[in-house]
Amino acid sequence: KLNEFFDGGYYWHGNETDQQAPFMFAMAGNPEKTQYWTQKINSEEYGTGPGGLSGNEDAGQMSAWLVCSMLGFYPVCPGSGQYIITTPAFKEIKIQLPGGKQFTSNSIGLSEKSCYIKSATLNGKKFKRNYLRHEEIIQGSNLVFQITE
Repeated sequence: KLNEFFDGGYYWHGNETDQQAPFMFAMAGNPEKTQYWTQKINSEEYGTGPGGLSGNEDAGQMSAWLVCSMLGFYPVCPGSGQYIITTPAFKEIKIQLPGGKQFTSNSIGLSEKSCYIKSATLNGKKFKRNYLRHEEIIQGSNLVFQITE
């Protein structure tokens, strides 16, 4: 049904209640489709000129979605402590945390044509989940993605 929803053109990013939908692919076992759709939405639905948001910016929700998506993780179920992973928009991300800690993310091989996560490590260990835990972010971690076409 998700494929039908997206491929059939029923998804509209400006409808804020649908913004979790691209991340449902990862939750259903198809993270590559989350990666594809979030990158497509980022490039087609956001811009710096007039009309740079495709919908109604209610209290910052559209911008918050973009920030999370570009960081490469999104809180599909707030309060669960889990963030579903997608391909970050940047080769390197650094988030300064209290106590001098830092969360970093590196995307090796990231380019306009490469948007799929081939593999990942978290603090040097193989990372196979489709989500980050809140504690992994706030304790300061290093997430490294190998990105491919």
